[in-house]
This record gives sequence, structure tokens and C-alpha cells, in this order.
Amino acid sequence: MGNLREWTATVFRPYPYRHDDGRERFTGAGEVVVRGGSHDDPGETLRVTTRRRYARRGASAGHHFVGFRCATSEDLGEVSR
Repeated sequence: MGNLREWTATVFRPYPYRHDDGRERFTGAGEVVVRGGSHDDPGETLRVTTRRRYARRGASAGHHFVGFRCATSEDLGEVSR
């Protein structure tokens, strides 16, 4: 939080959230949700709950304040130290 806003694959739809309203099926067009705050945001807005929307085409153009997080749900085994 505070370094980059994070891209999601969720199409922007108003709340309340409904899992069956099509927001989870990104087709490559429209606006997607960007979460969190970046180094360009005022301190009082640096929350993981901050929700914005951007045109997905902007991802390829680049934004210095929007990035992504790499994550996996796979068990990668023990880490040797």
C-alpha cells in the first residue's frame, strides 16, 4: 500500500457485489477495478479498500502509479535457507 495501485481482472460494476453479475469475466474491453493507493496519492487515501476504475487499454500504455502483484495458491514446498 502506498507504492502502486494494483490492477485486477475484475470489470468495474457498482456495489453491492454479486458473483454472478459478469464482473469476473473480463473480455478485454471496458473498465477494470484498480485497488489500493500509490506514491502519488495523499496519505489519507492510502488504504487497501480504495477502489478506482481504469480503461484496461491503459495497462499497455503504462501508468507509473499502477502495477500488479504476483501471487500463487500453489504449494511451492519448503524454502531452503
